[in-house]
Amino acid sequence: MRLALAVVLLVGCGPPPPRATTPRPPVADPDEAATMDAINTVDLAALHRKATRILHELVDGLPPWYRDQVAHVSIDFATEGVNAYASCAGFAQPRVTVTDDLLHVLARLAAARAAEEVFDVDATAAYVDWMAAHQRADGALVDPPQDREDPRRRLDRHKLTRQHELFDEGLAWVLGHELAHHYLHHLTCEGDGGIVADVRAATQEIVPAFHQPDELAADAAGIANTLRAGQHRPGYTWQHRGALLLLSFFARQQALGVPDLVFAFARTHPPAQLRIPLLQGAVMTWYVTNGVVVPAIPYPRIPLAAMTDGDARADVHDPAPRDGDPPRRAR
Repeated sequence: MRLALAVVLLVGCGPPPPRATTPRPPVADPDEAATMDAINTVDLAALHRKATRILHELVDGLPPWYRDQVAHVSIDFATEGVNAYASCAGFAQPRVTVTDDLLHVLARLAAARAAEEVFDVDATAAYVDWMAAHQRADGALVDPPQDREDPRRRLDRHKLTRQHELFDEGLAWVLGHELAHHYLHHLTCEGDGGIVADVRAATQEIVPAFHQPDELAADAAGIANTLRAGQHRPGYTWQHRGALLLLSFFARQQALGVPDLVFAFARTHPPAQLRIPLLQGAVMTWYVTNGVVVPAIPYPRIPLAAMTDGDARADVHDPAPRDGDPPRRAR
């Protein structure tokens, strides 16, 4: 009897099911204002403002013991590579950075998945496969011709609303992941700061070092932060599907052999194939425990002094940080 009750409780506490949609034709007369939609046009200035707002919502949604540590976090936008990372702007000045190319990819993914849900078309796979066929390691980020899409579908009001929901929750997880590197003490801003002067320093290394347990802990903390902050938002409540959309993209790119010199995010983080089931487990745990957040025990850190270029000693644990050690870069 107790076992049966436990099973019922667990089944009833899982994440909400995907939104039920009925494929429908595009509107005959779309709103003219939709032609300037920030996601359709990849308006970077507008997406920067959106990212800044999302970061503030994430900080506000943290438990007090974490929020106090990142209350003064800043956000920076870089121009090269599909990536995001945590760094320091100075002493006690945490910073998260996201690149314009990552915003671009996430915008295209959100638009494709929204079209899929609204019109029952295979838009996401089409975008991923097109990228795999056209992206080059030594070239800028490529973008499919937008005249391939029915303009009425592109400007459909329901599709526009859904793509903003997916973009926001996907970016919330990315920013929440990088924010977690700070409050979980994977990175300490106690030195002179400026450990990553610009994104080129992060994307042009041969084999950037990352600490895999830290990355997976940041994944779980980032999605918990996204779900918690999403509960307090007016209107749409953030879920985990934007995060899975982005990770599935990287998993598919890796499977198809897309050059990782461009997709630095996939190169500086654990494989997406590993992260997806662990993220799904973290989501289930969050729902089953009703969003209970327990302060995490930080993993030991590796001082940069212990690493050299091309040395990915992610499995080496420094037993204790030493005085004078520079802060470690966290991806």
